[in-house]
Amino acid sequence: MAKGESPGLRTSVRGKPKKYVPPRVVLVGLGRTGGALALGLKAAGWKPAVVTTSPARAKQLKLRLATPRDRQRAELCIFAVPDAQVGVVAADVLPDLGPETALVHCAGALGLGVFGQPKRRCGSFHPLVAISDANDALGGRFAAIAANDPELLRTLMEVAQALKMLVLEVDEKKRARYHAGAVMSAGLVMALLDAAVEATGLPRSIAEPALLALTESAIRGAKTRGVQASLTGPIVRGDAEVVNRHLEALPEALRPLYRALSRRALVLSGRPALDGVDLGS
Repeated sequence: MAKGESPGLRTSVRGKPKKYVPPRVVLVGLGRTGGALALGLKAAGWKPAVVTTSPARAKQLKLRLATPRDRQRAELCIFAVPDAQVGVVAADVLPDLGPETALVHCAGALGLGVFGQPKRRCGSFHPLVAISDANDALGGRFAAIAANDPELLRTLMEVAQALKMLVLEVDEKKRARYHAGAVMSAGLVMALLDAAVEATGLPRSIAEPALLALTESAIRGAKTRGVQASLTGPIVRGDAEVVNRHLEALPEALRPLYRALSRRALVLSGRPALDGVDLGS
């Protein structure tokens, strides 16, 4: 590979570009994220090889197991394993990799120092997607990327392009804060919806689909008009009586959550306060 050349781009002796050749990728871990990445890259015409403790799952997903030669020749080794295992698994796999293989993790909150390899090219590729199954589509979603090398950063952009994902570059020092926001917008939204179902006092079989439909309509509005312009409810209207009725009706355990979210809604609505309502501080 020529100096300064992106791993996936090959040139002829005359300098004219040949047919695009994707980087050689080994993917470690075949859970939901690893499976989705491997299947997405395969669908894009890449040839990922996987390292997994479950060969049966690789066979089920019709993915090729990495050979020793695959590991040695890989240009990217992507670790799609739990955050706490990234460093340990990388240390275990590292002796099998070539000296030029870049190490890439998929953890949202971890920095690149987790690999403990300051002289090796390291990066991060975090799909900003709530992946619940390996067959979940990644196209149209964002991926947060970072790298300690410009060439690797370009290669990660190629990965995103192959998966039809959009790119979000996140500074190394801000990764934990970025990931906190990501969790709040996905997993903690599910926790909030669970609390909302409980708040209704209705059977879950009735309340959950009804509130999910309501949430979908709110998200559609936010995608069209932005979050602030899509805020609805008694806080926006300044309806203190309704808010007080809510607080009186809610179970004690849910009142702090309602108050905290209402304070945030006040900020979003531009109102300094809601007279006659105790929302705490």
